[in-house]
Amino acid sequence: MSKKQQKFNLIKDCIAQAMFELLKTKDFKDIHISELTEKAGVSRITYYRNFFDKKDVITYAFERYSEEWFEKNKDAKDPILVATSYMLSMKKPIQILYQANLSYILQDYIYRYIGPKENTPKDQIYYRAGMAGFVWGYINQWIKDDMKKTPEEVSEDVHAFERKIRPEGI
Repeated sequence: MSKKQQKFNLIKDCIAQAMFELLKTKDFKDIHISELTEKAGVSRITYYRNFFDKKDVITYAFERYSEEWFEKNKDAKDPILVATSYMLSMKKPIQILYQANLSYILQDYIYRYIGPKENTPKDQIYYRAGMAGFVWGYINQWIKDDMKKTPEEVSEDVHAFERKIRPEGI
């Protein structure tokens, strides 16, 4: 990664950290860009150079940190275990999202990660969409239950369900 990219990431990280700090005490809709930039120590111009809107800040945070997590665990054989371990490590920020009624951001992220892609074979599109919906429902309940099950238990449950519904040949 170039020094310029590292600088951009540092700025974005500061803005994301400021957003999560503000979400601890304020509703998402009540957070103004001016107070976000002030807390992050950046100008409004810098904010808009890096983000389109406030939702974009949260999406960036989850994508950035999950990329790092998945890169560290790229040789792992179980992506569900890796993902739930990551979510457990992000428990506080995820709880903040839920308190701010922003769980749909996590839902979108899970669907992009598991759901069908442009290159998904036609015979797998509905299966992948269905699995994404199941995984979201399961993860959503797991989070609401304060992540009491271990990532290993969650992975085992998801894979057991997947074995039951997976069509032959996929």
